[in-house]
Amino acid sequence: MGALAGTSKNQVVFVASKDDFEAMARNWLKDFSDLQFLPAPTLDTLIDGVPPGFEPKLVLLDGRGTSENILEWTQGLKMAFSVPLVVFYDSTSQLQFSILKKNGADSILHLYYDSEFIVDRLLELVQWDESGTPPLGLLNSIAVEDLSSEMDLNFDVYVHLPGNQKSILVRKKGTAFDQKLSDKVKDCHQNVYFKKTQMKAFLEYSRTALSLKNSEERTGITDKILRTRQRIQEINSQFFDLESTDYKGGKVILDNCEKIIEDLEIRKWASIETVVRNIILFSGKTRSFYNDVMVLCIFSAALAFLLEKKPEEVSELALAGLMHNMGLAFLSHPELEPDLTKLEPQSKKEYLHYPERSVVQIKSKKVPLPQAVTDLILQHREKVGGGGFPKGTTSDNHHGNSRIIQFAFILMELTQLQDDKPKHTIKSALNYLQEQMMAGNNLIDGTMLLTIKKKIDPLAS
Repeated sequence: MGALAGTSKNQVVFVASKDDFEAMARNWLKDFSDLQFLPAPTLDTLIDGVPPGFEPKLVLLDGRGTSENILEWTQGLKMAFSVPLVVFYDSTSQLQFSILKKNGADSILHLYYDSEFIVDRLLELVQWDESGTPPLGLLNSIAVEDLSSEMDLNFDVYVHLPGNQKSILVRKKGTAFDQKLSDKVKDCHQNVYFKKTQMKAFLEYSRTALSLKNSEERTGITDKILRTRQRIQEINSQFFDLESTDYKGGKVILDNCEKIIEDLEIRKWASIETVVRNIILFSGKTRSFYNDVMVLCIFSAALAFLLEKKPEEVSELALAGLMHNMGLAFLSHPELEPDLTKLEPQSKKEYLHYPERSVVQIKSKKVPLPQAVTDLILQHREKVGGGGFPKGTTSDNHHGNSRIIQFAFILMELTQLQDDKPKHTIKSALNYLQEQMMAGNNLIDGTMLLTIKKKIDPLAS
């Protein structure tokens, strides 16, 4: 657990446009101890000065009100409190981001889509005092390949046990991540973590370790993933910024997508071994809006490579993966995999049409994508034999490569963590799909499955 540095009060001042905002804020910051949440004084009161008793370390503003009201609150709060101010928005908000920033907003985040990013951003804005064992929300996963047995750590390394929700320190700062532990982690398919408050130290370590290996790369895998998350957040903000309505906004979105593909080195793949290593590396992630974007990008491109598709087709599938779930951010209460039987009819209808919403938003922002990419996004939840959504059509009516992104999506569902619990390794997922095929449940294209399985099995444990 931890507490915000400073006075013993550790106040968080908030302005709620809707009744659920305080509960959401408390949930985001549940891993920080001793916080006192206080509703902000009225704007009229702030004009006369800050009332006694208000010494916040952080101010949170619910941006779901009218744009004029939110702008007034941003100005008033920033004049009253010289501390970080974060504005939150959703699909109903009508905000111009640059104006908000000019008037004092330090960060602007989506209430739902950016939820996993909120603590990361707050840790960048507010100093944090550490005490006790950090919960999972304050840990960042590490690609084991970024750790070296030849170099002492300048940060602490943890593992997380989902069964009892505990994090365990396995290597202290000043010791080495030895080969024995590395092998054990890989054999057990266990994730290792650093504390987000030690991110700077980790990045210094990672870059030094690469240079000592005489690697051509100067950016580690974890570093690339962190940069990808930042770019995904920028892409998302462009879709909701009212000022981003011309071709410039669409170009910013596409440029960030291209930079992600470059960072992930997808166009540099040259061997089956490299591709399978990437598939394994991106399996076992916790399902979230951001992780789904990265994983579907990698899985779709990787399957296309293994199927010997043309380079431009590999790139198209990577782009489709990066923007496949943007439509979810425009739902009233977006979820990755809601129980459709429990949704109200209107909410169910909205969810089943999120692929179409993704395409609509991409076109509204004038993102210059090939038609093939929008087709792939539209059809990524369809099924080979029909029964998917949003149209429920069969593969005869789909883009030729839609079955690849559909395969990639199912593989992602099978291999990602949900509620901190693992489902399948890549190899066991492929075995499961083959069993389903033999039982007559053709979830994906059978010929494609056998081709992919033949190439992955010898390289996957």
